[in-house]
Amino acid sequence: MSKPAGVSSENYLCHAERASLSFRLDWPFRPASSGATSTFSTLEITLENSGGLRALVAVNLSVTLREVLPSLDAKDAEAPVITLYARMWTATD
Repeated sequence: MSKPAGVSSENYLCHAERASLSFRLDWPFRPASSGATSTFSTLEITLENSGGLRALVAVNLSVTLREVLPSLDAKDAEAPVITLYARMWTATD
């Protein structure tokens, strides 16, 4: 079941060597208003124990990615989105 419009997901924590991040994804994914075929939502990433340092990220799903996900419901889309951004944070050069 998808979450109602305007409802954020719970916070999820990612612990890495650098620091801990929390993630909150706003639901539902919405079609882009520019006429593009992408679907988007916003993700708030907060650096824990930083006094509120955070980043707002636009999450865009292409048609190809939408086709591989079983649905755009939270139960199917939330984990891949959060995993992607968590891996970007923990990646080393």
